[in-house]
Amino acid sequence: MAKQPGQIPPRELAPRSLLVLLIPTMTSGTRRMKTTLAILALASVSTLADRPAPLSAKLVDLRCEYQVNPGPISNPKPRFGWRIETEQEGFEQQTYQILVASSAELLGQNKGDLWDSGQTGGDVSQAIRLGGEPLKSKQEAHWKVRVKATNGKFSPWSESATFTFDPKAPPALPKPLFPPNAPRRSAVETSDPTLNKIFEAAAEALPKIEGLRDSSYSLRAGIYHTEAAWPRAEQWFLRANESVNAGGLYPATLPSKGTQVSTESDAPIWFAHTLWWMTGDSSLPSDSWDKMTAHVSARRRLDPEMSGKPLGTLPKDTLPPGDRTPHQFVHQASTVFDLRFLYGMNRAAARGPFEVLKLRQALHGYRESFKARHLTKDGNLKYQSITAHLLALRSGLLATEEEKKKVTARLISLLKTQKKSPFEQSPYASYSILPVLSWTGHLDHAVALAKGQNPEKLSPVALASISEWLISMMAGIETEALGFKHIRLTPFISSPEILSFAKGHFDSPYGRISTSWRHEDGSLSFEATTPPNTTLLMQLPVKDGQSITENGQPVETSKRYTDYERKDNLVSFRSGSGGHYKFKIGK
Repeated sequence: MAKQPGQIPPRELAPRSLLVLLIPTMTSGTRRMKTTLAILALASVSTLADRPAPLSAKLVDLRCEYQVNPGPISNPKPRFGWRIETEQEGFEQQTYQILVASSAELLGQNKGDLWDSGQTGGDVSQAIRLGGEPLKSKQEAHWKVRVKATNGKFSPWSESATFTFDPKAPPALPKPLFPPNAPRRSAVETSDPTLNKIFEAAAEALPKIEGLRDSSYSLRAGIYHTEAAWPRAEQWFLRANESVNAGGLYPATLPSKGTQVSTESDAPIWFAHTLWWMTGDSSLPSDSWDKMTAHVSARRRLDPEMSGKPLGTLPKDTLPPGDRTPHQFVHQASTVFDLRFLYGMNRAAARGPFEVLKLRQALHGYRESFKARHLTKDGNLKYQSITAHLLALRSGLLATEEEKKKVTARLISLLKTQKKSPFEQSPYASYSILPVLSWTGHLDHAVALAKGQNPEKLSPVALASISEWLISMMAGIETEALGFKHIRLTPFISSPEILSFAKGHFDSPYGRISTSWRHEDGSLSFEATTPPNTTLLMQLPVKDGQSITENGQPVETSKRYTDYERKDNLVSFRSGSGGHYKFKIGK
């Protein structure tokens, strides 16, 4: 018989049936009574033996709509999440059960009159939507959760949490996007005092960031720094969805003033992509797919030749004074960013191969147009502009590896000859310079550039961008997919003369992720800790002639890891749920 949602599998029936068959039937009334009692006693023992003992895991940090015991929420299908604390290495959630009740008394009796998810298979513990009947207005709700691990044992029920549903009380647009004095969720420390000051200064500067464009550039940094960025950024995105014009274009400001501007109007798609990637909540791209694709379609109708026809007037600081890069170049790049973000979100929106094909064709068309209009015959950009080179490299407008190499080489040359700091060129240059240098094999140049900055003279966007680079690339804490459910640790490790150590942590929805690397005695040590109920992709730099060991044992022969691969001075392998890792790389 198929297992129904919420039904406990009848796995104790088989042992009880065997007990009845093994005890012979007695004809005497007295002996029949004794036999019956024996059967009942043994059946009771069997039932108790089969009942799972409590699991040594504790469910904490219960959140509804990414908040602890939120005030009135207007989402009729709120999302639940929790974190697992356990000393058991390799813990993996296999099943969860959520109870939502209209009173604390009913919840205490394990009765979910508003919703009982039943024993639902799944290892995800974030962004789980409320099921059951629609909530009534002003409904107060109490909820709790328990989980089962791979060993079949249940955890104890969590403590209870609360929320209230009020559809008539949508939240006001939160400004600023990054509130001052918000609780911190990350830290970074390196061997360079300037980098450490920049990371701390970024947390103080985030509340000063305004506007859709600059907020979208800084959103990943904000999410790394403070948990308050998650729900507030979603409100910005939803308000932008409500403010599209008759042609389907997003607004340039919030609240909307009825204007549309490239980079500003494209920012809501950046918001959606960042929130999806950092939270793992597929509802954002899924529910808003039509609005996002309508915006891109409207832009393409305005520019059928893919020439970069302007959408409004670019913000004055898009390019530095005297930069002769045509605005059409920036408009093209902005549209291509939209297309690439949609391409990435397509699988979350589950729109199928036809949508993928349309996005690919559009990207190909823009790349061909870009090459014809903005590249010389030898594959270089026509403009001596740091911002233009960064836009070309990061947007994906360059179609071949040869083009990328030439543009990267020209970028390095421009950085060496121009006296003005790239962080003073434009907000986009501030946002892109360090990741682009790191990705293209110029990590030491990136670190030296960041170390040479004066934190007091950097703009809030520049501070946010450097801080994001420090935690996601230097500390290497990144998500592979699903909002840190699947963690990727890929530290970018500079030469010991440039930076001797770096460490950091991030309190993800699943728990704390921490890393630390250090150059010492001609070798490199790397340590990491990941939370329960996650998976890990580890990627570490290992040169020819070097080995990588954990506790003196070669990683490639360890049964703890799978998918071991060594290629292009990089070792990658995977590990299961939660644990502490300590590696040494050297001869």
